[in-house]
Amino acid sequence: MLIEEDKIEFSVENVEHLEGEDLKVLFIALNFEVYLAGPDKYAIDDPFRQTLLSSELFDAQKLNVISDIDPAFVSANASLASAFAELVNKANTATARAFLGALVAAVPYKIKIVLTDNGIQFADLPKNRSGPTAIWRGHPFDRACQAHDIEHRLTKPKHPWTNGQVERMNRTTKDATVKRFLYDDHDQLRTHLQSFIAAYNFRRRLKTLKGLTPYEFISKRWTIEPEDSSSIRSIKCRD
Repeated sequence: MLIEEDKIEFSVENVEHLEGEDLKVLFIALNFEVYLAGPDKYAIDDPFRQTLLSSELFDAQKLNVISDIDPAFVSANASLASAFAELVNKANTATARAFLGALVAAVPYKIKIVLTDNGIQFADLPKNRSGPTAIWRGHPFDRACQAHDIEHRLTKPKHPWTNGQVERMNRTTKDATVKRFLYDDHDQLRTHLQSFIAAYNFRRRLKTLKGLTPYEFISKRWTIEPEDSSSIRSIKCRD
């Protein structure tokens, strides 16, 4: 790709001429220091900044992006804050559907959209999706989403940055668990994983939430608007 090979000059005009958000995110992420010299020159909004945070930026660079996000935007998107994870023995359609059910039960608001990668536990292989069998029966995970009135979206193949929030949270979780400790068995890992997720949700104070923990933020939103189903618009999943 010309962008990745640094064969296109980074400028406001070239950013605006790119078609598609993915290319713009990649272009800015690869030239972030130049972008940072004059961020007000670029016609981008908070949803775009949220996507930019999912790209491969350094933590210090992400803080610059976060500082430009309107707190009101964060307050309308609780999925930016909280984490939900389970350890399963095998990633397949059964465990994917069970995970979705557990997630729906755990989240106080109605989930409108779930974004996943293209793993076979979430979707049929691309070459089979237009076949009569796939069309007639539907994928089991799609049927589970439909049962909960949730729209299921897939990331673009070979575009991992579109699910960057999950990739980043996976890395954070691994750094705190399997990369730091040795476990006697899966049950010990499972216990530690749940302890880490609980600590993240109940004790970690996030700058994007004005110093609140994810639990405090969601509780506050629930107190203000207990029936606001738009407060959690999307959940991102990965195997």
